[in-house]
Amino acid sequence: MVAKTNVLQSYKEANIAGKVEIICKYYTDFIGIIEGFTEGLRYMIENEKAYNQKVRRAKVKIKIQMACFMEGVAV
Repeated sequence: MVAKTNVLQSYKEANIAGKVEIICKYYTDFIGIIEGFTEGLRYMIENEKAYNQKVRRAKVKIKIQMACFMEGVAV
């Protein structure tokens, strides 16, 4: 397999015709590279969503605790 960085660097610097040529020349490698990036991006998005959900839950918990504290109710 051609080094990913070389293909990606060439693709990044190429014009439209050059990009089409690179995709055709390295089609099987190119598809694998794109799928790898897609999987990595999906992983990062899922982790960020999970993190944001934990943060929201923690903020709600703190608000509930503060409200109960202000009312003198033990949680």
